[in-house]
Amino acid sequence: MSRCFRMPRQGGALRLIPCLFMAALALPAAAGETQKKPLVFHHEEYGVAQLETLKRKYDYDEYMEKGLTEFERFNLLKRWTYDTVTYGGAKQYTQLRNALTILEKAKRGEVFWCNNISAVYMQCALSLGYTSRYVFLRNTKGESHIANDIWSNQYRKWIFIDPTWNVYLEKDGVPLSLLEVKDEWRKNNGADLIYVYGAGDNERRYTKAELPITRSDNFLYRLWPVTDQWISFMYQVGIVGRNNLFTHEDGTGAYIWDTIYTIKDEINSKDSVWEFRRYPSPPLADLFHELNRVDISRVEGKIAGKAEGTEKDGKEKEAPLVFKLDAFGPANYTPNFQSYEVQLDSGEWQDSGSLYAPSALKPGKHQIAARARNKFGVRGPATVLEFSVDPSLIWPFSLFLGK
Repeated sequence: MSRCFRMPRQGGALRLIPCLFMAALALPAAAGETQKKPLVFHHEEYGVAQLETLKRKYDYDEYMEKGLTEFERFNLLKRWTYDTVTYGGAKQYTQLRNALTILEKAKRGEVFWCNNISAVYMQCALSLGYTSRYVFLRNTKGESHIANDIWSNQYRKWIFIDPTWNVYLEKDGVPLSLLEVKDEWRKNNGADLIYVYGAGDNERRYTKAELPITRSDNFLYRLWPVTDQWISFMYQVGIVGRNNLFTHEDGTGAYIWDTIYTIKDEINSKDSVWEFRRYPSPPLADLFHELNRVDISRVEGKIAGKAEGTEKDGKEKEAPLVFKLDAFGPANYTPNFQSYEVQLDSGEWQDSGSLYAPSALKPGKHQIAARARNKFGVRGPATVLEFSVDPSLIWPFSLFLGK
């Protein structure tokens, strides 16, 4: 048995993969928001009753408020999950990925695998408007593990989080993505990484030379300290292409085998025994694409109406400065999108449609910033575009055009 959760090569959970996939064909179609590019991903939608119940019933959102930054809050959620769901192994729950069920059983003293713990982290993050994914890992010994990555608006990238081991990794003070951790492992076995254990008042940092991280939380953790071999779980990586487990199929989270993406490289591509070896391996830029970014482009625009400065007959007048805002570019997607916000020359943020005509501007250099807000109220990172105004192109009023 591995240190976390193993999918046996013969029988057991491995046999369940095709069985579960076939069973899924007979169940109702998946609900949720389906992202089509740069790769297909099924997002849990705002307003799902289970997300609301999860947030109302448990106090992780209040616990996370201790964090001063977005990532500090992500890390506190990791610690809350680690402290709330006890690791101990439970064969009857290998296919259970419903945070409400898991947390209810955890209150009664039941113990769980890493696959259950990572589901709790992911769904708690989703309930607050953050996008997290469910990740299968496997080391060179054939031992399997499950963790998460989460999109950080603060760092503008995916970040690897392991709630079962209560750890994330950083380099030069910056938390790393799965891909960055994998590259560090392949390059020099993670010699330059910092292992960050815990969060808040028990957060500790360890260099490779200072490992292992010993834990006394329970019997199994005393047996399995965090050693420098932990990073070898980066040997094989499979990312589930959905986080809508509450509303997909029967809501248990068992039916995830239809959409899994893997990372193939010269080290693992010849592995003939990994259960997910036949799943697709998209370009890394697609697999780790950006979220919540707004692209800004200058467009030719016309504005209709009898506003001050227009022709009095109400004909359309060409606006010399119109910008298009796009939160769904070829390498970007914004789940549960609500609206755009714009800021001109460091002024106040204002709501906007997808077309924005700035107010009267003096000739010279200016800048526009734009960001997306999702239905949970979470704002993405700001995109800034500098532009110049020609003296001959002066537009005397502000108009926000709808989508």
